[in-house]
Amino acid sequence: MNETALKAKVLKWLKKEFPEGFFYKVSEKFTAGIPDVIGCIAGRFIAIELKVKGGKLTKLQEFTLRKLGKAGAITGVCYSLDEIRELLKTEIFR
Repeated sequence: MNETALKAKVLKWLKKEFPEGFFYKVSEKFTAGIPDVIGCIAGRFIAIELKVKGGKLTKLQEFTLRKLGKAGAITGVCYSLDEIRELLKTEIFR
């Protein structure tokens, strides 16, 4: 699965699982370093960088996720829908 297909699958699941939430797929153009999916669930800002097997974060992506985390966002680098489920289960429903 490529990153575009993973992004579509993740957004579909998020919208179904959290209908009251807000989610946005970030466009690649002019947004270097911004996580692929941003949103809000139950008042919590989320920022998720999606990668496929073998994919690595750029320095700018690492910096952005670190800054967002320090500001209180739920952040993560996820390689599958299962990893996103686990991240949100751990952070949103604790």
